[in-house]
Amino acid sequence: MPRAQVPELATGLHALWIEEYNHDRIHSRVTDAAGHAQVPAFRLHWKPSVARPVPSRINLDDVFQVQRPHTGPHTRQVNAARCIRYRKQSYHFPTLHKRDIIEVNEGKDQIDFAYLGNVVQSIRKPLRQQTATTRKVQTGGLVKFKQQRIQLDLPKGTHVVVLRQGQDYIFYLGEQVVFRMTGQEKCHPRI
Repeated sequence: MPRAQVPELATGLHALWIEEYNHDRIHSRVTDAAGHAQVPAFRLHWKPSVARPVPSRINLDDVFQVQRPHTGPHTRQVNAARCIRYRKQSYHFPTLHKRDIIEVNEGKDQIDFAYLGNVVQSIRKPLRQQTATTRKVQTGGLVKFKQQRIQLDLPKGTHVVVLRQGQDYIFYLGEQVVFRMTGQEKCHPRI
């Protein structure tokens, strides 16, 4: 502040100048060259739009295609990692995006994953793992299985492995088949 002779006076003058500059005077953008107040022109006129029409060669249906987010037992939705889960397996689709809908078509030997009617990936069906259970032979050579008592003629305490093959249940002692149960019919071939 050039008019101040001492620093204390400069501080006071600076505070007065800020008060007058920010609160009392008319802003320079609302005065004309002669200093007369006027209404800013930008309040009365719209700015020209920067929007441009879409070129005719662009098909808007292709650009803004909306996919119905229908889901069901044969559809999966792509997650943020671009994966889906199907039959306890994870499948990755790097070309798709989160929330895209994949249609799963399962055939005899393969599984097809389609997006908007186009197959994006086909895989060979994984082999079904066999599930096995064990049973302990009780007194009299009996084994309890599927609410039935099956006579195996094996010593008490022997463990047998039961595997399912199709509709059959096969009882193994080591590598040897000791009993085969087909549906409700029982046959007892000793091999």
